[in-house]
Amino acid sequence: MSTEPRSAEVLSTSPHRIYMTDDHVPNSGDGAQDNLLSAPATTDSTPTSEHQSQKVDETGMETTTSILASARSASTRNIFTQVWNKWKIEILACGLALLALFAIVMTLIVHDGRPLPQWPFRISVNALVSVFAVILKASMMLPVSESISQLKWTWYQQPRPLGHLAEFDLASRGPWGCFKLLRRCHVRNSSSIGAAITILALAGDPFIQQMIRYRSTAFLLVTDDAQAFIPRSNNYSVHGLHLGAGSESLNLTAQAAVYKGVYNSYSAVEATCTSGNCTFEDYRTLGICSHCHDTSGTIVKSCNNESECTAGLQDGPSLRLPGSAVLNVSTVVGTGSFHHSRNVTGLSKSQLLGRIGAIPNELLAFECELYPCVRTYEASVAKGNFSETLLSTSPIPASDYSAFATYYDTPMPCLINGTYHNASEFVNPDATNTIATLGLLPENQTAYVPLDCAFWYQDPLGLAEYLGDFLLGSVNQYGTSTPDWLGQLILINNSVGAYPSFNLINNTWNALAESITIHMRENGDAIGSQPAAGSVYQTETCILVQWLWIIYPASLVALTLLFTAVTVYNSMSYNRDQIWKGSPLPLMLHGLDNGIRHDHCDTNELNEIEAMAKELRVHFQKTEDGWRLVEF
Repeated sequence: MSTEPRSAEVLSTSPHRIYMTDDHVPNSGDGAQDNLLSAPATTDSTPTSEHQSQKVDETGMETTTSILASARSASTRNIFTQVWNKWKIEILACGLALLALFAIVMTLIVHDGRPLPQWPFRISVNALVSVFAVILKASMMLPVSESISQLKWTWYQQPRPLGHLAEFDLASRGPWGCFKLLRRCHVRNSSSIGAAITILALAGDPFIQQMIRYRSTAFLLVTDDAQAFIPRSNNYSVHGLHLGAGSESLNLTAQAAVYKGVYNSYSAVEATCTSGNCTFEDYRTLGICSHCHDTSGTIVKSCNNESECTAGLQDGPSLRLPGSAVLNVSTVVGTGSFHHSRNVTGLSKSQLLGRIGAIPNELLAFECELYPCVRTYEASVAKGNFSETLLSTSPIPASDYSAFATYYDTPMPCLINGTYHNASEFVNPDATNTIATLGLLPENQTAYVPLDCAFWYQDPLGLAEYLGDFLLGSVNQYGTSTPDWLGQLILINNSVGAYPSFNLINNTWNALAESITIHMRENGDAIGSQPAAGSVYQTETCILVQWLWIIYPASLVALTLLFTAVTVYNSMSYNRDQIWKGSPLPLMLHGLDNGIRHDHCDTNELNEIEAMAKELRVHFQKTEDGWRLVEF
């Protein structure tokens, strides 16, 4: 029996295949017929052998791939470990720069368009952003400075003037050295990027501060204390002493409004605005309107035997002038008619007749009237100043629903809370639309309008009768008048010879109508006299961020990351053992070689040393004494 050991000859390594020769096949007497390796060694002889060979190939390839992948992974981990160990401070500084930039951006995003925050110790957003800006600048300068310092070692891969060593060292310390480095070094050198970053970083703080602007902005207040309203009324009834059937006297507050109007001493309506800044939607209110026109062309003149002439209006006052009389100013105010009937809109009508000199052709006459109307306003309160503008007026016709002086109207479109509504929206009655009104819809349909759309004015002859007595009077050339206010109206500033003009009369009646309107708005009926509500705004100083200014500091951060990454890559590629950066110790250990010391180190004068360094070209070279700066 043969005891010769079995052997296998490896004929190839890729893919791995094992071939057995006939000399190594045991005979049948050995009892090894069942050995799997005793199969014929020829390849591709049977399907079974082919399958086994393919399996071996695949297993070998997978093993090789796994080994290579593991090796690459270990190598990558080793590189990252070395980079981290040698540059971790700079990497952390870059991360801190990114965090500072992110903090600036997030701080401004949170406060953009918002009021100034009320932080403890009166810390402002500017102060917080300035802190982040300081952190940003400091964290940027650390990797830039260290990268410039590292580049001075790689700079001497090629022969360079020894003086460049001092310039690199000075550049790593601040902007002045960077400025000198930019002048001396070629712009394509990566160190110029670091020098430029250091110089440009000087302007980083102003750019960051320029991002923040302030403006005054009004914010809507929705607190319970926020109130904004203006007096207005849909309904007004004259209430005074009962004088008889369908007649009442004018109450004292209304009489006071008449006096304030003719004297033009009334106070404007007052708005309530708790913050001093409020807005209001357009609103309507019941009021009194006036209208005046010149009726001088309707004066009727007649003379009796040329000794006495009479001039007057058809339904108004008149002047009787004796032929020998010369009147500088003679004025009569009277009431032509009072319209109490339901088919006339006017409350009262008054005529004024004036004469200048003794020539009848110089007679003047004006006619004015007051009537209920619906007034539409727009208003606002800004910095505590109330402003109200009259947009339009519409007369209220006399109503057919009452035997007394009652006026009623539902002007369409209806204005509710600043929104106009057509009559077609009020077809069906509901909890709000309760007032049945005819004439608003086609085919005589009944419209059901809300209370805000209906306006009532009820005056049982009180205001009309009072004005009838109040407006009667006369004034002579000396200012003596009945009543007293008439002389002050006609003789402006007691100027003898003055006479009423159309503008003067028109303005007086407008003031009278305005004063009565204010009284009606402030003393309207309990139902339908809700004030016009508005929105309360509080003006605060807000932050306005100008985002374009962030481009500059963000670009500096990006350049810092790029510059640091390039420096790390070049240093690790050149010589991983010479990551010395700004340390002065390598110069102590790996300084000038002995030849340079012997030839050039015989002086201590700085000027001579600098001059020598400009001319001496050196580079790093490994010598018997280790790495040295060797003269080229």
